[in-house]
Amino acid sequence: MVPAFVNSGLFLSLACPQLKRWDARKSRAANGASELSGPPPSTADGRPVLRVHLSSEADVPSARSALRYAYTGDVQAGSIRKALEVRRQAVNLRIEGCAAACMEIVKAKLAEASNDSSSDTSSSPAGEGDGKSSSAAAAATQPRSCPNAAATESPPPPPVLELFSKSLWPEPAMEPDFADVLASAKPLLVAHFSDVLRTLNTRQLRSQLLALPAVAVEALLESDDFGADNESSVLLMLAVWMEANHGAIDAHTRERLCRQVRLVQLSRPYLCSILPVLALDFETAPAAASTAAPAGPITATTSVSVTTISAITGGSGAAAGAASSSAAAAASGTTSTAVSAAAWFPIRGAEAAFIASLATSQPPLREALVAAGRKVYDMTCPWYSLRRRRQCLPATGLVYHWRIPQRELASALAQLAPGGLSCTAGSFDGGFSFISAAGFEWWPSIEYRHGAGEANLGLYSQMPEALQVPGSRFTGPRPAVAVVAGVDADLSVHNWQQEALVDDGVYFSTAKDIWPVGGGRGANVLALRQQPADAAAATASVVARSSVGVGGGALTGPLAAWSDYLRDGEMAGKLTLLPPAPA
Repeated sequence: MVPAFVNSGLFLSLACPQLKRWDARKSRAANGASELSGPPPSTADGRPVLRVHLSSEADVPSARSALRYAYTGDVQAGSIRKALEVRRQAVNLRIEGCAAACMEIVKAKLAEASNDSSSDTSSSPAGEGDGKSSSAAAAATQPRSCPNAAATESPPPPPVLELFSKSLWPEPAMEPDFADVLASAKPLLVAHFSDVLRTLNTRQLRSQLLALPAVAVEALLESDDFGADNESSVLLMLAVWMEANHGAIDAHTRERLCRQVRLVQLSRPYLCSILPVLALDFETAPAAASTAAPAGPITATTSVSVTTISAITGGSGAAAGAASSSAAAAASGTTSTAVSAAAWFPIRGAEAAFIASLATSQPPLREALVAAGRKVYDMTCPWYSLRRRRQCLPATGLVYHWRIPQRELASALAQLAPGGLSCTAGSFDGGFSFISAAGFEWWPSIEYRHGAGEANLGLYSQMPEALQVPGSRFTGPRPAVAVVAGVDADLSVHNWQQEALVDDGVYFSTAKDIWPVGGGRGANVLALRQQPADAAAATASVVARSSVGVGGGALTGPLAAWSDYLRDGEMAGKLTLLPPAPA
């Protein structure tokens, strides 16, 4: 059997029982069909020829393997991806038994991956990476960009990601044999991504997240074992995925995913500022009128049970009312491409306000709100779930290392006019200009005013780019939202005075440190040495030899005052995210 790919077809000489079935099907379709065009019906030696249409030449190996199964009853597939490719061809060719055999290979590969609990996950958190960050000399008040997650070479993906390949994942409703495989794969998928901070702040994992199909993202969102610092970061992760995949999914799928976010557990900034704008975008975006349902209960699509706020009063949460917005979209014939990308989160303003009130209320008001809400909203939906995800921040905190190249600091100081202020931003290991936490993006900055004897170590925040989609109220010269936020964290800079490492730092607590998103807060913790009188004249030579620091020769000029904080050509420090204080 020697197949040849010619004009989108695969021609093979076959001599097996299944050929009779194919010939019979072809005979039934021959009346009025044009499938007999192309090569002659038999070869020179009289063997029959079967023409198989393929989408590309890349499908030839998997089609060959599927047809080989018709002869041997054996599938040759060394990976999950290969097994799925063969399975797809077997389904197209209706080769009996081949698809099931491929699924057995998939199950076996997943079982091997599950048993190999000691293996690494091929990605390390940004806070534990050893690589140098990319240099970024920008003013601290300017928005910072996440680097291209696909810019560096990555190791092969784990088997579970081969299973969740977008190009190979079938429609679950059409492929019931995937149900068992999906159930066994979900824990492996959750274990691979681990938690939301690891996923958003690790270059490779962030790239892998964007490549997941909706069913895989749903598996992460619905899992209690998928860790989070708080639910706002979960909503941000969904926004990051949605920004890249909005046009590839329909309204029903978007709603199914969005309804896995546990909105009553959002932080106050997200409840009071972000969620209302998402609702405004949804209600006012083009085509929203035809896709949005009236306020009322919506049947949630979820495969897991939830602990809901209605349990406070022991209510059943019985729902009666209007159909879901996705059903309304289907009834109206509106496609996902007709809906603005800004309208990606399907919630109305009235329900967003109700959720914010409910989440921030105390008894007896909460019980009254629950009783009233059960008559209007579907409170069995995960939006109202009180079930906590695993806290991903250890008691000792999660550390992210940052650094500022000495040359950047020297350049900023050289350009500083008398009385002027310089702001030099730090970047994180792994090439990230910021880290995501508490639903926002954060980075450190060193601020110095000309002639001062100390410098400020500050922490800055910005609105996530994933929320600033075209057409959203989050965008534009005057965004329609004022947001304040904070984060529980320790920000420190390494002090190498007397060759001993001591960290000078600032502690931030959400109980007292809240500031507008887009700004920063810090303290003058860098005590600078007395600057030489001839510092200005020596500036040029300092810039030229800015790779010299403690342990590599004495610094002169403006950098001499910073010598306690410079080592090996850089200033470095840590941002330690801390778990929230007990309520």
